[in-house]
Amino acid sequence: MHVAFEAEHSLTRQLWRAAFTYPFIDCGKEAVYGLTPKHNLEALKMNDRLGFKRIAETVDCIMFEMKAEDCRYLKGVNHGR
Repeated sequence: MHVAFEAEHSLTRQLWRAAFTYPFIDCGKEAVYGLTPKHNLEALKMNDRLGFKRIAETVDCIMFEMKAEDCRYLKGVNHGR
C-alpha cells in the first residue's frame, strides 16, 4: 500500500479508509509493515497517530506494523478473504 497527498488538508478519514481497505479487505492481508527513516520525524509522528506499532529498529530506520484488527479506520468491517 502507498499513500500520497499534496497537502495536509488532503489527509481525510476517507483517504485513510480507502488506503487501509486495499491491503486488509481487497487483498485479505492480516497486517501491513513499513520502514520509516529515523530522521523523518513528521512521518514517524504520522505513523504513530495512525495507530501503527513500532516493532523493530535499525541504525537508521524504524519498522512499523498495523494489524487488521487494530485498524481503527476499518472498525466494524469484516477483514480478509
